[in-house]
Amino acid sequence: MTSLRKIALGALFALGTSVSANAALLNTTVTIEIYQGNGGGLITSPGVQAVNTNPLIAPGTLLDTITYTGDINFFLPGGGTNTIGAFLASAGGSSVGLDATVAALQFSAGGFLNTTVLRILGVAASAFSGDIEHDDGIGLYQGATLVTAVASTEPTSPISTPYALSAGAYELIYVAANNLPEQLTWNVDVTVPEPATLALFGAGLLGLAMVRRRGRNAV
Repeated sequence: MTSLRKIALGALFALGTSVSANAALLNTTVTIEIYQGNGGGLITSPGVQAVNTNPLIAPGTLLDTITYTGDINFFLPGGGTNTIGAFLASAGGSSVGLDATVAALQFSAGGFLNTTVLRILGVAASAFSGDIEHDDGIGLYQGATLVTAVASTEPTSPISTPYALSAGAYELIYVAANNLPEQLTWNVDVTVPEPATLALFGAGLLGLAMVRRRGRNAV
């Protein structure tokens, strides 16, 4: 094998071996059910747990059901506008079907009393993984299976929780239970070639083209 061909094939091989994982925001269309009620007053109360058995997830506490399209990157800072509408608008997406009265309601209050539960329903076209940054509890389900850590379902200080989803329907439960700030940022791992690898790949393609041209000229 000629030296030029070895270099070219080495460059092509490097494309498959030199990659980096970057995070991107999940951008999708989901259904969001909005529930609100008395969370129970304690961090351990059933009404403030981000689980599918939360008693606030019931027809009597359902305020609205909307369709949201855009980044899942919601954030209300401390001292910000503390309403359901402000939270849903904070990511810059579009919310279809949100009632104006519901939008004006307080999103989160201190003391684990007035609690808002978001039940976010979507469908993954293929498997993906990453992490979810949140300051109150989250629980991510596929079917009846909780795919995030049990510890993440209880209201917390800001943490990042890893997950891995298979293709199919999923359900994310987010609880706003103890005043601002409130955050829900859904990150997706994206594997991309390193910049140096892309340059090497281009050199490899050029090298293979030159090898083929030399072969034709030698005939």
